[in-house]
Amino acid sequence: MQAADVMRRLIAGERVTHDGAFQVHDARVWSRPQNPAPLRAAAASAETAAWAASWADGVVTVGHDPETVGRILSAYKDAGGRGPCAVQVHVSLADSHSEALRTAGDQWRQATVDPALMWELMQPEDFDRLADPADTAALERGILISAEEEDVAERLGALVAAGADELFLHPVGKDQSSFLGRAREGLLDSIRARA
Repeated sequence: MQAADVMRRLIAGERVTHDGAFQVHDARVWSRPQNPAPLRAAAASAETAAWAASWADGVVTVGHDPETVGRILSAYKDAGGRGPCAVQVHVSLADSHSEALRTAGDQWRQATVDPALMWELMQPEDFDRLADPADTAALERGILISAEEEDVAERLGALVAAGADELFLHPVGKDQSSFLGRAREGLLDSIRARA
């Protein structure tokens, strides 16, 4: 909360000195934005989301399981959170389910690493050492994997029903143009039809 307070004061044009969890000495922002961006909190648990409600202008979580996402977003709202609730969704969309799974395992294999270990890993090779791209169940838990736009849209709709106001889609494959083409040619229309 101290950091959010300091940032808000700086953006408001104040000269700030702060001595707490960190130090700031006579700081000032010279080129302030006309419309300051909201300060959103990232929350991977209901406890963090509830804490963030006291200071954040919104919350962002990650995942595609509606029950888990709903629990996190509800905790934010139930604790008085007033800003938008966003969900980042890792997506592997390909011509076949096996191709989407293969892309997920190649490009986003860290999804197979035990989340409790993530905070301790420092280098890419640490993730690679622990990742198991052959663990399809873990890949499916961490990434929305599909070959069908309608399936992806339906699963994203479940996240909206769980309380998401915004969805940030993160295509995990290298070929971004293919994903964007499929989004333009059907995925976005399928999502809008469910809104």
